[in-house]
Amino acid sequence: MSGSPAQFVRLRLAEPEGVLSVGHPHLARPGAVSHLILAGFTVTALFPLLLVGLNSLKALHPGGTEPLSLPTSPAWSNFSDAWEYATSGPGS
Repeated sequence: MSGSPAQFVRLRLAEPEGVLSVGHPHLARPGAVSHLILAGFTVTALFPLLLVGLNSLKALHPGGTEPLSLPTSPAWSNFSDAWEYATSGPGS
């Protein structure tokens, strides 16, 4: 009976109090769940930074724009305008 589901259920006695392992032994990765959790946290942390970067390239409109939309034409001059505003101040 090669390949039957019963052969993939095994009891590992080398671990404390015997741990029941279900599934194909080559598919189980010890850190897969923790890697998925870390990947989720990484996406959660980097998504706002991506939004800030994309929104900084949008042209300034008085009515505002949709915050999740991509910039239609990148306004690279926003960076030089911000640099001049920061060095000379608002009243200069």
